[in-house]
Amino acid sequence: MNDWKKKWTRWGAGMALLALTGLALPQDYQGLMSTSGRSGLPSLAPSTPGATSSQVYNDFGRGFLRWWDPADLSRISIDNDEAGAAGVPLANWNQPLPTTLVRASFAVIGTGPAYRYATTQAATSNTDPTAGATSTYTWNFTGLTAGQEYELRVNLPVGPTDLGGGAPLNLWFPQKYYVYRVTGAVGGAVTDVVDADLFNGSVRLGNGGADTSVVFVPTGTTLTLTLYNTTPRRPDGGFRDPNAQPGQQLVYADEASLSGAGPLAGRYVAQPVVHEVQVNPLGGAPQYPRRVFASRIEESFLGALNRTYNMGVVTSYTYDSERVDLPGNFGEPSIAWSWPVQRPQNSSTTERQRYANDLSTYVSGPIPANVGIRRGDQRVVVDDLNGGATASPQFAPAGPGVLTGFYGVNAQISPVATGPGTLGRVAYFPTLRPATYQVDVFIPPVSLSPLARNVDIEIYQGATLIDTVQIDQTAASGWVRLPSPGALGYTSLLTQPLNVQIMNSSTGDAGRFVVADAVRFVTQSDLSISSTPLARFTQVRAPGLVNRDVMIVARENGTIAAIDAHGEVNTGNAPQTYWTYPREIPAGDPNDDTTQDGPDRIAEAPTGFDASSPAVANIAGQDALYITARNGKVYSLDMAGGGGGYPHRPPAGGGG
Repeated sequence: MNDWKKKWTRWGAGMALLALTGLALPQDYQGLMSTSGRSGLPSLAPSTPGATSSQVYNDFGRGFLRWWDPADLSRISIDNDEAGAAGVPLANWNQPLPTTLVRASFAVIGTGPAYRYATTQAATSNTDPTAGATSTYTWNFTGLTAGQEYELRVNLPVGPTDLGGGAPLNLWFPQKYYVYRVTGAVGGAVTDVVDADLFNGSVRLGNGGADTSVVFVPTGTTLTLTLYNTTPRRPDGGFRDPNAQPGQQLVYADEASLSGAGPLAGRYVAQPVVHEVQVNPLGGAPQYPRRVFASRIEESFLGALNRTYNMGVVTSYTYDSERVDLPGNFGEPSIAWSWPVQRPQNSSTTERQRYANDLSTYVSGPIPANVGIRRGDQRVVVDDLNGGATASPQFAPAGPGVLTGFYGVNAQISPVATGPGTLGRVAYFPTLRPATYQVDVFIPPVSLSPLARNVDIEIYQGATLIDTVQIDQTAASGWVRLPSPGALGYTSLLTQPLNVQIMNSSTGDAGRFVVADAVRFVTQSDLSISSTPLARFTQVRAPGLVNRDVMIVARENGTIAAIDAHGEVNTGNAPQTYWTYPREIPAGDPNDDTTQDGPDRIAEAPTGFDASSPAVANIAGQDALYITARNGKVYSLDMAGGGGGYPHRPPAGGGG
């Protein structure tokens, strides 16, 4: 769409709000709905003058537009008939007549026709859906940065177009599948057959119209998108849409857009918060004390791990657009710092690559050589004593004297079943988000009884058995991965969650025993932030108790981080992390408490938080953090932490 319209809208909104700012004074809005009581009212900042009640300044705040981020949106929009868009041959691409009732909706209305349309033509190839096209429409995106990641979108109007211009109506409908090809990208041309029924309006390219994180990287400065008027076929020669009618249906050409992916693209779920920092941890007066903190979700492809991650990135901004004179200023002079790594300081390929490398290092950490604790993987453990595990009467708990090296307090053990009357199982029902999981079982060494060699393990989606595997419990001990079809793992659905049942059946092993201990479900971490963070001036152990401004960040991989809210403004480096929960490095946690967590920390850890956000209450002079997790549990932690990067119990006990 026209850039002047966007600019007028942006600055018009800013000017319209200018009149609301006359008496606005500093206020804090430190968490979800401002306070732990979710009052929705601002709280007094330390510098707020002349008031003892926050309601005195319960006004609109500083409403005029001062800054936005990203400062360079890196978005190019080309509507039909605008420069860079062309139909070939143009005579085949008609426009809805002004006198005709146009019934297609979601069209982008620019300066030209609402959209263009062409009649479909049957593809002449079973493998190349572009073959046989008689009409094409092309959008050329120029002036791009070679090597940068971009996402492409097209706008698909929905509904029929009246081709008659009179009565009765002559309604023609668009076909179900649209054929697009992207050229000029690394890896060669990409053809995407989009199912228009999956989305209305704007559709991201790369996955047939379904949700996707696919990005396109230009080899030079141009990416070209082409729409073909073909009706695509299946490999057997039939049409993908069995109801297709080539020659009697339409394809629509409307707006196409391109936007920079990675650090310049993202979305927000959590609310921004406002806090006045009071302490500079490096000494001296606080720098830029009035801050806004925003948590953006970025889709980041990390080549070192060959995965695309949803990354939650927290950025601290100066509230009044005070200039932070850092080299490059991150492309936006009001940014004080970002977490978990420093954002690109400019849009150069070098800085973007540095950012991608830093993210890869972070996701591979905290100890890159130890993949067993990698942040990039989420591990949900269900021990035989957890609430998510149930054992039939054929199994009995066994500990020291029978088993050695078990996970947690003990394990369950049963003689191999000799018939239906002795058949039993231990079932494990974790709380999982929808994703694909690898499944590991823990096998402890047995000191008194021989283990079975063909133990049946059943995999379920809800109540539906989807696979049965056999493992030899004498062949290995510790964590053992179950063999899944194609080693791809098993999918947990929202309505049919994944669960595992270890049976006491084992062919040819009468007289032996089956052991059932912990089961671990491993998937790619969701490092996004949906929970609104909380800012608090409180005490933390660093390692001794000191007063600090602390930001509590809860991520969808089930971890909570307490980071310094002031940060290292002079360098822009990621601020200090005072503690994380659960601990990131299992070895050497000084706060291990077997009476609360059990050996091997078998207490159930959070799996994610969705929109549940932290709250703080002061108990006996100490701040305690409370948050509800997706697994239905409430977790309480001492805001001060335990020192050395570890969490700590609140003064009243607990800890989840």
